[in-house]
Amino acid sequence: MFKLTRWEKIYYPTYRAVVRFYDFFRYDIHQGVGNLIRWFPVIWRDRDYDEHYLFAVMKKKLRQMAKCQKIGPTMSGEETAKKMNICVNLLDRLMKSDYDVEALRKVEEKWGELIDISSPNPDNRGYYEFKMKYENVKTPKDEEESRKMSRRETKLGDARQQYDKDYLFDIIKKHIFGWWN
Repeated sequence: MFKLTRWEKIYYPTYRAVVRFYDFFRYDIHQGVGNLIRWFPVIWRDRDYDEHYLFAVMKKKLRQMAKCQKIGPTMSGEETAKKMNICVNLLDRLMKSDYDVEALRKVEEKWGELIDISSPNPDNRGYYEFKMKYENVKTPKDEEESRKMSRRETKLGDARQQYDKDYLFDIIKKHIFGWWN
């Protein structure tokens, strides 16, 4: 074990402090200000009550990481960036959340436009009975068939949404610890 001289006891801590101070201004300030500018729109629109905002933050982060992977020195950078971009696309679809709209579009192609036929409820004043009907539904049999088709298509839309969500988080679960540069 060696002993430090009085000069070395002063010099080394001072040198480390100067290097840390220099690195702080050279790297940390530059990176921090860049992050503030880049993330400001996402954070400004962020809210704490909906999954859409969580997905927006995840999408921004994955997009930034994919850019970094493409230009980084790793061997698997392109492949990793591809997986991240798949996640970004899945997040886009989940954020749009139009799975039910697609399902009901098929029903409307067959049965026509959905019409509101709500009427005042005679039992409760001020309340309405909420009823919807497709314009090409003429018989009770048609009504039952359109209702079944609507339920079936809505379930398919829910299954597609569940599949996208599972696929997204399976990719993240499987690869997240390999996503570094």
